[in-house]
Amino acid sequence: MRLFKPNIPKMKAQREVAALLETLGDQDPRLRVQAALALGELDVSEAVEPLLRLLAQDSEQDVREAAAEALGLIGDLEAIEPMIRSFSDSDARVRAQLISALERYGGRAVMPLVKARADGNWLVRSSAADALRRIGEPAAEQLIKGLADEDEDVRQYAVKELGKIGHKLGVEPLIQALGDPVADVRAEAAEALGRVGDRRALEALTQTLEDSDRSVQASAAEALGLIGDERAVSYLMRALPEVGSSAAEALGRIGDARAVKVLIAAMMDSQDPWFRRSAADALGRIGDRRAIEPLLIVVRDENPEVREYALRALVRIGDEEAIEQCIAALGDAQVQIRRFAAEALGRVGDSRAIEPLLLTLHDSDNQVRAAAVRSLGELGDARVIEPLQRVTKNGYGVAQEMANVALQRLKDRGITRTTWERNR
Repeated sequence: MRLFKPNIPKMKAQREVAALLETLGDQDPRLRVQAALALGELDVSEAVEPLLRLLAQDSEQDVREAAAEALGLIGDLEAIEPMIRSFSDSDARVRAQLISALERYGGRAVMPLVKARADGNWLVRSSAADALRRIGEPAAEQLIKGLADEDEDVRQYAVKELGKIGHKLGVEPLIQALGDPVADVRAEAAEALGRVGDRRALEALTQTLEDSDRSVQASAAEALGLIGDERAVSYLMRALPEVGSSAAEALGRIGDARAVKVLIAAMMDSQDPWFRRSAADALGRIGDRRAIEPLLIVVRDENPEVREYALRALVRIGDEEAIEQCIAALGDAQVQIRRFAAEALGRVGDSRAIEPLLLTLHDSDNQVRAAAVRSLGELGDARVIEPLQRVTKNGYGVAQEMANVALQRLKDRGITRTTWERNR
């Protein structure tokens, strides 16, 4: 029977290594935790083996986590492989702590960290991603070696992680990976180059628009959109019929008016509703007024997503006709279109929207009613006070909450029924 509880701070201060090592076997898990951390902070190399045993065998999660942290502090190279094997631990916090420990080994730990990016727990995945970013160049160097691996899964992992790290060292190897014999690897390489955003990849990505695989073409188009270089516009325009919506979205991101004519033609002629939607969205992003008339036609498209994005484009361009189209869309059969129209009318700020929005307070969908309430508050007209007060009394959910907020905003701006009566 123990007469005195071990004094871990004193042992640490006096560097009583033997006593601390003995305490690793104490029945009290809290003392095992304290002893493990103390040995790690003291950088005791002879503690590596007993700490590895704790990591692999201790029944307490806190103790295993402390053992992993201590091993990372000591940094013994012989501990790397046993620590990697401990990624099979059932507790995510232990696995996350192992990632922090392995990060201290720099480039030697990259591939285990890459594999940890596929962990089933978000904490472990995000910890691994953060660790790889912090390791930086050594991580990129190891991942570049993975691009030459015979296993296509390893190459795909390496490509993906190079993109996520975003180190410039990976640009040229990723460009080379665009020629990989496996389409999935080529597609990942294009996506990675888009995330890195380096213009050195421009020429290779424009050539990849002609890849034999559609998914690779789409990834190349998306990457060019993310890089945002206007030199890609002519290539994307030529690729539009073949690559479709991905090319349209990229043209919208770049925002060059040279693409307006081909996007209008695609929007009007395509049988693919997703393509029409993407073309409408791109035209809205570019903001050229030549698109208004075609968009006024497409805003009546049979497909609800196409109608919604055409309406969004008109609002973004800012044409006067957008107000009338939003008012008309308050009666659309699709909830998301009515909700967007109600929200947009508040941003546009035109008094013509007041009466239609007041009618929308009776919409069958509570989210649409809430959007109408919010917009009525933004329009700042005293005529809306009484209807909004009725919503606070008879409404429910988010619409009722928004009505209270809208009324308070009107009050803060000095807008009351009295001011309206006086100014009539």
